[in-house]
Amino acid sequence: MKCSKVSENLSAHLDKALDEATTKSVSEHLASCPACRKEFNLLKATWKMLDEFKPVPVPEGFADRIMERVQSGEIRVTPRHLIPAWVPYLASAAVLLLTITIGIFYSPSIPQMNESNAVSDSFIDELAAIEDMEQDETLDISENIIDETESESALDELALSEESFDELFSEE
Repeated sequence: MKCSKVSENLSAHLDKALDEATTKSVSEHLASCPACRKEFNLLKATWKMLDEFKPVPVPEGFADRIMERVQSGEIRVTPRHLIPAWVPYLASAAVLLLTITIGIFYSPSIPQMNESNAVSDSFIDELAAIEDMEQDETLDISENIIDETESESALDELALSEESFDELFSEE
């Protein structure tokens, strides 16, 4: 699935309103695309922030006063068929963009997303493993050198003892 198609489906994916196949496609794309995953996480954080707002209580009789003004002609109701179909979408997009912008610039509670953290952690783990392997190889080499040195000194001692033995018996 392309990034543009995933971007269109992010809100529905968050609401779990997509069919099974589309949900799977979007999930797979999010797992492999850091840019779309960042956009999805930002959308989740925005909705979480919006969920924290308390609803404003409506004063008593508010609906009745509005209806009286509509019936008196003070407020003109525009029929829905006169509003182009794209206007509500444009308004929704503007509100969402405004909310995201405010959330990014004015909210310290949204953690900064940093994809390089995961990469650097795994890179550090790999370096540590390589250092461990190198250290193990160094220890093995050191042990071999010590073994060879001990073997040489043992041979030298054996040679000395043979010379001493020969000297002992040759004098007689």
